[in-house]
Amino acid sequence: MNSRTYRIVINGHPFTVNLPALAAVQIRALAGIPDSHTLVVEGSGESPDRWLTEDAVLSLEKGPVHIYTTPPTMMG
Repeated sequence: MNSRTYRIVINGHPFTVNLPALAAVQIRALAGIPDSHTLVVEGSGESPDRWLTEDAVLSLEKGPVHIYTTPPTMMG
């Protein structure tokens, strides 16, 4: 059994989980994020922010990961 914990910060709210990686659907469930919002992983240093696709699995093993969401936009 894995007793190690991992940190993820979603929209400024810290969460601690026992899994070394989370799928996008798990991140949404953890923070109550609607499917209509885009998940964005904050870059660090020279790394740019990047969108998290719905089939992505995000590793939490290298320290706290920061995610923010963007609501749907209307173009037209």
